Amino acid sequence: KLIENLNKSAKIDDNETNEDSTNGKQLFLYFGHDDTIGGLLSALHLKGWNWPPYASNMIWELWSDALSLEPFVRVLYNGKVMT
Repeated sequence: KLIENLNKSAKIDDNETNEDSTNGKQLFLYFGHDDTIGGLLSALHLKGWNWPPYASNMIWELWSDALSLEPFVRVLYNGKVMT
């Protein structure tokens, strides 16, 4: 369901054009506090994290497998790959 929702939110309307875009790449920024990041990490049942320190960040990347083209999500927490 997560990948399906990410695909839907990243889809551009076919009628829209963006002259500044390169190869269809997009960037979405969301901001929150330590309790937001901590809640996400807890909900994902990820190991190896403590309560988020000041200036923590979480990056969600939507990738596609080169061979099967199956989509997957890579999650980074403070620069460390968590998935």
